[in-house]
Amino acid sequence: LDFGCGPGFFSLILAEAGLSVTGIDCSEGMIEAARRNALTSSRRPVFLHSGIEEAPFSAESFDIIASRNVTWTLPDPLGVYRKCRDLLRPDGALLIFDANWNLPLFDAGLARRCQERERLCLERYGSTFDGPSLSLDLKSLPLSSQHRPGWDLAALKAAGFRQAEVIPGLVDRLWSEKEKLLYGETPLFGILARR
Repeated sequence: LDFGCGPGFFSLILAEAGLSVTGIDCSEGMIEAARRNALTSSRRPVFLHSGIEEAPFSAESFDIIASRNVTWTLPDPLGVYRKCRDLLRPDGALLIFDANWNLPLFDAGLARRCQERERLCLERYGSTFDGPSLSLDLKSLPLSSQHRPGWDLAALKAAGFRQAEVIPGLVDRLWSEKEKLLYGETPLFGILARR
């Protein structure tokens, strides 16, 4: 299960690797985009318009649940971690990829360092990365002010996962030099949790 699959890129990568994949997203527009993107793939994931909290799956339906840059947006991340645990089969794995995207809103020193990185990125590369415009009150999101992945490790334990660990070295393996410069104050992290 790829929850918060967006336009389906991660789902498609997993399907092309030979996995049977279901992608869900609470945005109908994202699901439509995912279905369009899948038209050129030889292995097509199933895409459903649903949030994970109300997803139409029975307990112990999945071996793996993956989430990329979604957890930070959730109004009830602990509840979602509990739901993920319920949806996983015994010894199933939850893979979370995320970052402390909004922490600079709560730390003036961190905000200044991020602004300096943005200035250097513009100077060096002529641009930054423009993400989608979100209509969220970023300060009100529960994880915006949390120091992660520490928060996640404690929450996963509270949600009943028997093991949770940070996946080392993701930034070096996945990010370009530009991404390292621009987002270096709020680096990508990965967590592997076992039911």
